[in-house]
Amino acid sequence: MPINYPKVVPEDVNGFALAWEIGGIKMILDATSRRFAVDFANTVLRSYVDDLVAKAQAGKKLKESASKPADPVAPVQATPAPASIILTDK
Repeated sequence: MPINYPKVVPEDVNGFALAWEIGGIKMILDATSRRFAVDFANTVLRSYVDDLVAKAQAGKKLKESASKPADPVAPVQATPAPASIILTDK
């Protein structure tokens, strides 16, 4: 099932660029800087969502495996005896 990732659009970045300042200094971002901000934000969002999905799937698998009862008819594997000969004088 495809994931519907959230997206940042250029209008979001344009609005943020007008309000953003660093140390009281307003930065003027050109078109290339704004495009970078859109691409970077979308990459980060996608990575974050993928991480959340992976963690949810791992948690689901762990929960399912913990809730399964042991199979009473499953064969039990014996531990093989060491392959060595012990010599004694008795």
